[in-house]
Amino acid sequence: MFMTTIYSLLSVVALALLLAGCDANWSGNADPTPTTHVSSDAATEIVSDRQRISLGWDYLEVSAESVADARAQTPWQRIDVPHTWNAFDTTDTVAGYRRDASWYRKHVSLARSLDRRYFLHFEAAQMKAVIYVNGEKAGEHIGGYVSFDIEITEQVVDGSNEILVRVDNSIDTDLVPSQKADFFQYGGLTRDVWLLTEPLNILRQVHINFPEVSADSARIELKMITDTQSEYSPAGYYSDIIAPDGSVVASGS
Repeated sequence: MFMTTIYSLLSVVALALLLAGCDANWSGNADPTPTTHVSSDAATEIVSDRQRISLGWDYLEVSAESVADARAQTPWQRIDVPHTWNAFDTTDTVAGYRRDASWYRKHVSLARSLDRRYFLHFEAAQMKAVIYVNGEKAGEHIGGYVSFDIEITEQVVDGSNEILVRVDNSIDTDLVPSQKADFFQYGGLTRDVWLLTEPLNILRQVHINFPEVSADSARIELKMITDTQSEYSPAGYYSDIIAPDGSVVASGS
């Protein structure tokens, strides 16, 4: 994977990446209606699928250290996400609340394509999370109050895929917020989880700046941040300056 920053001195009103289209079929207690984003230019179609997979997870309230140990444990309980193991700690009669690790598991079926990339998007995992797909570590994240993506392209296979997530809210003095904060630091997958299917080349951000503007002319800078798999599929870009009457006054690529 190559992270690339591209600069241009062209104004952009219309912008498109020459990327491959994207679609895939996921199943496994997914929410019924995926969200699909398609570009308006049929010649440069870009399709991204977002499918919520928050229903039908298995939960293990054991702080096993490895995938093998977690798989060997029982019982796993069927739950839906969002979920926290501290749900009743604020109302029970026992002092304190559980600060430890637990595991989440889900199986999904994928019609895998070599010209697609696959990600898990977590809206939140309190406080540390390690993600495994088919027994292989795909990534990890620290911090329970922001969303994050984990690419799983190298781990997924055509057919059934096992997702395992170890989430830990144990006391850790290196974490923010402070362990002495006056609120619970709930443990668990406390927001929705999504499966993302993307093209090999992804436009992450576009920044447009106007360093020089006058009544006669303007200089406009374009900065694009792309995430590309160029060893598989070359990517290009083009930009147009469009006048109020709709005519193109300048182009570049």
